[in-house]
Amino acid sequence: MPRAPSGIAGLRQARAAIAVLLADRRGAAVGLAALCCALAGIVAVELGGEAGGSTPPPLAAAPLRPLPPLPAAFDLPPLASYAEVAERPLFSPARRKPPEAAGQDLLGKSSSFVLVGIVISGSGRVALVQHGQPAEMARLGEGQAVEGWTLQSILPDRVVLQHGASEVELKLKDLPAAPGAAHPQKPRG
Repeated sequence: MPRAPSGIAGLRQARAAIAVLLADRRGAAVGLAALCCALAGIVAVELGGEAGGSTPPPLAAAPLRPLPPLPAAFDLPPLASYAEVAERPLFSPARRKPPEAAGQDLLGKSSSFVLVGIVISGSGRVALVQHGQPAEMARLGEGQAVEGWTLQSILPDRVVLQHGASEVELKLKDLPAAPGAAHPQKPRG
């Protein structure tokens, strides 16, 4: 291991080494400053801030072509052309027309309705009513109808349905849990 010089000679050697290091750092700092100035100049030219530069020539406007004529109004085909859709309903699992007897009794029994939920918000009131066999869910607002019954009013805990002179009030109640569903635990205490 070399021994460090002692005395004045050692100080001079250390001073010379430090001067070389500082000279390298000054050179690097000056180089970085020059690079920053060059990049700033390029950005200024790109943004159009070049002093004394001329403005680019205006682009020549392309001649406007006339728009194609609008198509004639769309007319639906006659209803008879949709006979296949009526005979084989898309959303029926069997893709068969329902029996005629099913359409004769459009008025549902009021006992077949179950009030599942009520949503009251700033934008309106909505009732969720389960009806029919098999049970279907309907999302109804006031004035809308389901199975011949019209929803007259939605209150926080009940709704009123009307058909002619008959009125039925459905109250919001807990539904039985579905088979296999987890039962909520009651708190112990």
